This record gives sequence, C-alpha cells and structure tokens, in this order.
Amino acid sequence: MISEMPRLRKGDLMINSQSDSPITGLLIKRKGNYWHYLLTSLGTANYNKDKVVTSYQKVTRETLERSWMNKMIILVRNGDVL
Repeated sequence: MISEMPRLRKGDLMINSQSDSPITGLLIKRKGNYWHYLLTSLGTANYNKDKVVTSYQKVTRETLERSWMNKMIILVRNGDVL
C-alpha cells in the first residue's frame, strides 16, 4: 500500500536520505505550486571545500512528492519523521 505524502508546512525539514554528507532543506514559504526552501550542505567546490553552504531554492510539490515516494528524502516536523 502506497501512503500519501503528508501535508507540508513552513518549518518542515527535508533531509536527503541517500547522501553520505548531510543535505537539509528548510521549507520557508509556499507560493502558487512552488515551495521555497533553504538548502544547506557541505561545499564541494574548491573555494567552499569543507564549509557549510546555504542556498535559496524552489521546487514544485509534485517533485517533492516524487522524491518522498522514492525514499530520496525524509520529511521531519518538530523532530518527528513524517
């Protein structure tokens, strides 16, 4: 049985479950069909090597849902995995 993705809220965390290095997204707002979020990860380029890098991104709900269904990300709210 395939479960449905939980309703998203501001402040929910998206954590990449398929990476050796921590990659975390913090949902900050929804505008239309897009969620805007801050993506934080370790830098990989020479000038950001071993530094924490944060960038502003946006993604559609459909893409988030596909990533969640394929277990590429986990969603966390108030310390609980959704």
